[in-house]
Amino acid sequence: MNLSSLWQISLMSNSLQGQIPEEISQLKNLEYLMFQENNLSGEIPRGLFNISSIQYFSMGFNQLHGSIPSNIGLTLPKLWYLSVNFNKLTGPIPISLSNASGLTEMVFSMNAFSGLFPKDLGMLKRLLYLDCSSNQLQDDLSFIESLTNCSSLTALDLQSNLFQGNVPNSIANLSKDLMAIALSDNQLKNTIPQGIENLLNLRFFQFASNNLTGPILIDFKKFPKLQLLDLHSNKFTGSVPSSIGGLSMLTALYMGGNNLQGSIPPSLGDCQNLIELDLSLNNLSGSIPKQVIGLSSLSISLLLASNALTGPIPSEVGLLQNLIRLDLSDNGLSGVIPNSISRCMSLEKLHLEGNSFEGEIPQILGALQGLQELDISRNNFSGPIPDSLTELHWLNYLNLSFNQLQGKVPENGIFLNASAVSLVGNSGLCGGITEMKLPSCLFPNSKKKKVSLKVKVVIAVVIATTFSALLVCFSVYLLRKRKSRKNISVPFPEHQFMRISYAELFKATNAFSMANIIGLGSYGSVYKAFLEQVEMTPSNVLLDEEMTANIGDFGLARIVSSVSGEIQQCRSTSGVMKGSIGYVAPEYGIGDIASIEGDVYSYGILLLEMFTGKKPTDESFKDDLNLHTFVETSFPHRVMEIVDPRILSGDEGVSFKGYIISVLRIGVACSMEQQRQRMEMRGAISELQKIKDSYQKERLKKRTRNAYQIGVQAAPTIQTNSKYQIAMLSN
Repeated sequence: MNLSSLWQISLMSNSLQGQIPEEISQLKNLEYLMFQENNLSGEIPRGLFNISSIQYFSMGFNQLHGSIPSNIGLTLPKLWYLSVNFNKLTGPIPISLSNASGLTEMVFSMNAFSGLFPKDLGMLKRLLYLDCSSNQLQDDLSFIESLTNCSSLTALDLQSNLFQGNVPNSIANLSKDLMAIALSDNQLKNTIPQGIENLLNLRFFQFASNNLTGPILIDFKKFPKLQLLDLHSNKFTGSVPSSIGGLSMLTALYMGGNNLQGSIPPSLGDCQNLIELDLSLNNLSGSIPKQVIGLSSLSISLLLASNALTGPIPSEVGLLQNLIRLDLSDNGLSGVIPNSISRCMSLEKLHLEGNSFEGEIPQILGALQGLQELDISRNNFSGPIPDSLTELHWLNYLNLSFNQLQGKVPENGIFLNASAVSLVGNSGLCGGITEMKLPSCLFPNSKKKKVSLKVKVVIAVVIATTFSALLVCFSVYLLRKRKSRKNISVPFPEHQFMRISYAELFKATNAFSMANIIGLGSYGSVYKAFLEQVEMTPSNVLLDEEMTANIGDFGLARIVSSVSGEIQQCRSTSGVMKGSIGYVAPEYGIGDIASIEGDVYSYGILLLEMFTGKKPTDESFKDDLNLHTFVETSFPHRVMEIVDPRILSGDEGVSFKGYIISVLRIGVACSMEQQRQRMEMRGAISELQKIKDSYQKERLKKRTRNAYQIGVQAAPTIQTNSKYQIAMLSN
């Protein structure tokens, strides 16, 4: 086959391994070479750099090593796109690149490039995007003067290198189109020139982890489109600029790890799109503004730890219903934990240690069902440990040490794992499991006078007589009841009792409002509630943006019958089908009782349906083919062919296909025909949680990586007329 006319090779996003064949260098008409996102190793063949027709050169996300030829800018004069990020390349960045005058995008990040940064890249008048982050480049920032000639530059990422010295005033003369500047994690000193306010289109402003000092004098209102402001881990002094409050598009603010003083500006509450706020490790004082702790857009983290904040936690904390992490530790906060915190239903990590909170630990903390970490150590809490903490099934870290707690330590829930619980410094605690090494609980006996043998005999006779009389009465009652008993039939499913989820109870009682209480007792409270009667089928499962099921209980297949006015649970083996067709476990068809394994089967079928878009009753499933075998037989090579196209319609669908495959494997494991072969529900949930955590980290990594690729984004498929399109971020 004659391939001499081949002009494009696109092998991106596969699982290719080994070295790149040297023979490709013989294709002298190549214009587009795309090998990114594979597992290629070895050096890039030198012959590829001699194909003068190459315009698009992409080798990112592999395991390539070696260096880039010093004359690349001369041998590839038509080059306009160059990407070799996420490899193991070494050596300097070639100075000759300044001769490739058509270059619009250069990506060298996540390698081991070293040496001085080229000072003539300002000759690249068309340059839009320059990313040299996460290397070992050295120099001061004097080369920025040259980059001011790149009048179309939209993103400059030089973070995580060895650059040092001052931030030059020439930074104010960079392109007015600049949207992202990242100089974090270097060795820069002094302050940020105020002239940077000229860059009115900035969206990403990153100078974290340097040695920058002095007050922050920048008027951030000059950046109305700013989305990310990262100044953490420097030596800034003065106050938090109140001008940040005018940034309506800001989504993340990191200013922790400085020497900032004064109070937290209430104006930060005007950042209505803020999802992350970090002001920890400063010297901030005063109370926490209710405008800030009540900012409902916060959904990832609110970090105010290690300051000098005082006063109580405002009740507005209950507005943080989507927040995952709240850290107010090591301050001077006081008072009690407000009951409104129970509305923070998404909390996974709650840290309040090192304050002056007092009173009893509120039972209402048990409402935070997603909580994984709880640390309220080094406070003044007193009283017993609330039993509600044993109901936090996801909790894996609990620190109650150095308080004034008393009473018996529970012996269930997280308290069964001594390594996950810290109780030191509470001299009044006792009991617990042996591994806790706590003293036994001693309940002193009341002093009683000795009772004579004669009195004991009389008491025994009275008790025996009373018991005999009660036994006779009960026997007579049973005889009469048996005579009057009528035939009892198994009730229809519409008379069975529903299991109600916590979320439904929470909503139906208006967040357990005091207005709905109809009774109080020593064992709890009784609420009135209005519940909607719904059929629990997969179509009723509600998913949020993180694909978390808010209603997902398949354990509704039991029959509750009424027998002479007495309610009892009946695990009937009659012909009543326990669930919806297609979702019920196979064993139910032969009369098996409802079981956890049956619920696991239904859960697995639901997972497969969500990710394939096919119902288990789909008409295409005939003979021995069902949804389970349909998915199982697609492994390992055809899995992505059966995934619902709607999932793959976005960028993440393809980039994160590994996560989709992992979820489908769990669905298959849960829906095995034989009960003993099915995955345990606890294991399935644990694996899904790991997949979710890994997915969120990868998505955050991708978002950070793509945040700077906003000036130019080449289409993945090049048109046959060799033209390309530039996709600019809308103003």
